[in-house]
Amino acid sequence: FLAKHLNRAINAAGAYFDVRDINACACEMTEADYRGRYGVGGVDLAETTDLCCATAMFPYGGKLYLIQRYFIAEARIDQNSKTDKMAYRSFVNTGAPDPMNNELIQICPGPMVRKSDVTAWYDELTYKYGVIFWSIGYDRWHGGDWIDEMEQHGYPKQDNEGRGITFPVAMGARSLSTPTKEFRSLLQDRIIQYSRYNGLLRWCLGNTNVEIDASNEIRPVKGRGNARKRIDGFVSALLAYMAYKQRRELFKEYQS
Repeated sequence: FLAKHLNRAINAAGAYFDVRDINACACEMTEADYRGRYGVGGVDLAETTDLCCATAMFPYGGKLYLIQRYFIAEARIDQNSKTDKMAYRSFVNTGAPDPMNNELIQICPGPMVRKSDVTAWYDELTYKYGVIFWSIGYDRWHGGDWIDEMEQHGYPKQDNEGRGITFPVAMGARSLSTPTKEFRSLLQDRIIQYSRYNGLLRWCLGNTNVEIDASNEIRPVKGRGNARKRIDGFVSALLAYMAYKQRRELFKEYQS
């Protein structure tokens, strides 16, 4: 199993996350880790022609449990598998014992990822598994009509006072620096937990480097010369973590 789903080649030179920390956070997950729980989410919709990722995070018991769904266009999956050197089809059915981690990637008909499929994934968690989402973050430049669709499905936009669910995130160093540093600490402390069947998140974490600006603030980037090394899974998880930070006090009160 490890050779198939976790032991993916990563860019170790200059990687921001230590592969030992990444591996140590992989765990056995069951449906009980998300069914009927309060959660938050994060969505990376930047590449609707390639790979997109949606994350749900469930804080309880002193840990932050992650589940994800990746989306890829059917017309591009074979070519992308070759150029990215990643067997995407192997993640359609991972063999995980719980349904969310078993279907890690969804193949969308046509040449582009359908944003409505992302909405449907959150709907599935909400209506089939009884999840209540308190906050969902997204890249402010790529929300577009997806945010309106989410609102129609019961996930309203946050107002200026933080009432609502979906909220935009500026993707520059000023916004992402502190959460990215905190995320690394959470990996080091084994607070982040994800299914050992989620080899795509492991791959994305291993591909993540950072760019440092003049103020010593950082933002996640792909490593130099690695344009096809995806970091979508990490970006999505980071946005979910930022959503968690918004609602941290609620989780302390209602789901500790």
